[in-house]
Amino acid sequence: FLVRKGNPKGIKDWDDLTKPGISIVTPNPKTSGGARWNYLAAWAYALHKPGGNEQTAKEFITKLYKNAGVLDSGARGATTSFVQRGIGDVLIAWENEAFLSVKEFGTDKFEIVVPSVSILAEPPVAVVDKVVDKKGTRKLAEAYLNFLYSPQGQEIAARNYYRP
Repeated sequence: FLVRKGNPKGIKDWDDLTKPGISIVTPNPKTSGGARWNYLAAWAYALHKPGGNEQTAKEFITKLYKNAGVLDSGARGATTSFVQRGIGDVLIAWENEAFLSVKEFGTDKFEIVVPSVSILAEPPVAVVDKVVDKKGTRKLAEAYLNFLYSPQGQEIAARNYYRP
């Protein structure tokens, strides 16, 4: 979670996002792949709570999204709404988005709160045979893919707050 400096709403975990008066900014899970991970992380939290089951998870998610002041179409838009437009009390974001926001705008503006339950998202990268063969880009695509997993590529990923 990305919160404003000093964490004025005292946000520590997922339950805090369901409290009255909390305004959440997150992408819309109907339009954003990244938002689906946010949704699944919240769902996992609800299931891990004592007595957690499918029904209590549905109730938790409903309560959580009632506090969503903004459901942007994508993760970048949600970050812009929170960071640049000053909308909301908390941004549910990918880890790298939160770190990049703190780096770009300063520790005097934002803080990162790590919830007790999250989700590991490992987006795949692949060379799609039909596409590269049709476009004649196989050699370039394979070189790019190999570079991503090279020590240099992994270092660049880490510098940009992706976990290598």
